[in-house]
Amino acid sequence: MSTELPPQDLYRNVAEFANPRRVDLEQAYTDGLIPTQFPPEEFPDVVHAACLPEGQIDPNFVNTQMPDGHRPSYNGHFSPYQNEINDRLMSTGVFNACRNGSDRYGIHIQDPGAEILHDEALEALRVNNLRIIAPFAKEPDTIAPCLEYLAGRVGDANVVAIDSGLDVISSERARSTGMRVLNQWDILSCISLDALKDLRYVPDTISQIKTTKGGTMYAGMIVQAALGNLDSGLIGFHDTDITNAGPREGRGSKDQYLALDHLGIGLAHPIGSEMLSLQIGRTGPGRNNFSWHGEVQNHLQEDTPPDVRTLAHYLTGIIWPLTGERIIKGSALAKIPIPMDMKIETMLNVAVAGMELRKGTRAAWQVANLNSKDESGDAGVEREWGMIYGCEQGLNRYLRFVKETGHMPHEWDADVIGYYNLLYGHRSGRTATDPDVHNHARKMAKVNEGLLMPSINQLTLSGAVDLEKVKNLL
Repeated sequence: MSTELPPQDLYRNVAEFANPRRVDLEQAYTDGLIPTQFPPEEFPDVVHAACLPEGQIDPNFVNTQMPDGHRPSYNGHFSPYQNEINDRLMSTGVFNACRNGSDRYGIHIQDPGAEILHDEALEALRVNNLRIIAPFAKEPDTIAPCLEYLAGRVGDANVVAIDSGLDVISSERARSTGMRVLNQWDILSCISLDALKDLRYVPDTISQIKTTKGGTMYAGMIVQAALGNLDSGLIGFHDTDITNAGPREGRGSKDQYLALDHLGIGLAHPIGSEMLSLQIGRTGPGRNNFSWHGEVQNHLQEDTPPDVRTLAHYLTGIIWPLTGERIIKGSALAKIPIPMDMKIETMLNVAVAGMELRKGTRAAWQVANLNSKDESGDAGVEREWGMIYGCEQGLNRYLRFVKETGHMPHEWDADVIGYYNLLYGHRSGRTATDPDVHNHARKMAKVNEGLLMPSINQLTLSGAVDLEKVKNLL
């Protein structure tokens, strides 16, 4: 299956190529992109109402009451309209992916003739004044090239690298780029743990803040809040363990990942509704999405409150839930409580989906990226699958708290966050991981839980963080 098409076919209409999923169904319900009028449990009624005038009989819905011994028509069970409306609903906001039934599934933006689309994407990154948070731990071989790529796309001043403090060499090489590099512990020390206890965000038994990736990203968010960039800007996240991130200048090649270049496609061709988030969509080997999506299916099919089923419906459309490359509207990001562990991407997805549900619009956009992402090092079976199953477990908990409280994550107050931390904060457990040898039993891995921290808005409005002290670190 070829991923390349003749330029005269591809670029006749750049906007249509960028997001071919936008199909007029009463202008996708006046650019709300359908969801408010589309509760999943009413799927058949919506199909019929959307495709036929009121009262008209649809010949494609065949009567399934057949005489004994006769098999009913397949269409009696599954209307052809179901494919059509599913394409409009589930794939709305997916850029750089061709329609169902096509032998094309997107192109590389480095293809001959793609200069127009690529230039539009790069210009969109610049005009939107995108700020990037780049967390890093032990990435001595990739940290500098990754930062150079990011700076080449958005400018040196718009990149903030957050050092976890785990590797001196990585820290030195990050600072050698001349870009802003801050240690996460310097930033997190500006948070008053006593204030969080008084406000009942964390239990009195907590003596220190422990963190992994979520805490490093949280530190970056605090920096952006101190700089005043959350109120009206776009905040991007980009991992730094990528060996083929992209060049500082130029279009790059098909063996480079070019995450920001692809995300720029979505910024260059907005599709009507407000964008809350924009992330890389990619499937195939190494994505490890199955257990996460399986957990979503449990809540999609369970007899749970309609809001939870609808929330699961939004989450089902996420192509790559654990991607580290995404953009979020700063004002939305500031409302999200942040886990200090590896479940950070899961919380971002659930929280944005909750905002979508409340707004009644499809506002989480995705860009298909055909270029592979090559990561340095080997996480190891236990750590990799421990993290994957830990994210699945976190998803279950977040959705359960939505069910029990009736509130989406961006609506959780100190009581909800405090109760979550009372149950799970700084706890550890075990998960069964895949074996590293064929035909062997599965292995057990330890999974550490971080605190669920208040949103940036909650943190700053409560006075639990000293933003002036953070500014002095800059």
